Amino acid sequence: MSASLKLQKRMVAALTGMAGVTGVYDGPPADAAPPYLVVGPDLVGDWGTKTETGHEHRVPSAAPA
Repeated sequence: MSASLKLQKRMVAALTGMAGVTGVYDGPPADAAPPYLVVGPDLVGDWGTKTETGHEHRVPSAAPA
């Protein structure tokens, strides 16, 4: 499993069951009742150097108004 997928799964697990939220989704749901959360795919940037490897993961998230 990729680091990106592990990160997204951990975020969804941490947010699931949050008080006042009807659900956590990986994309905009077609029929969910607000308020819900959307955790999108992450954007990975390489910040490695000549001697070290490294990646930055940015995960967009949104809640409907």
